Amino acid sequence: MHGADTDGPDVTYEQHGQQQRIDCDFIAGCDGFHGVSRQAIPLNMLREYEKTCPFGWLGVR
Repeated sequence: MHGADTDGPDVTYEQHGQQQRIDCDFIAGCDGFHGVSRQAIPLNMLREYEKTCPFGWLGVR
């Protein structure tokens, strides 16, 4: 993730040895507490939302 604190963020990744880029209107890091999104989003932009389900094995909404 790049430019999360700008009006034109983007995400880059590699696929089949080629660098790819996706220009975004916004970025949502939904890869969990220990995912790469947490470190990539500046603290002043980071917003955390949590939904606790009444069971521990899986929560899908």
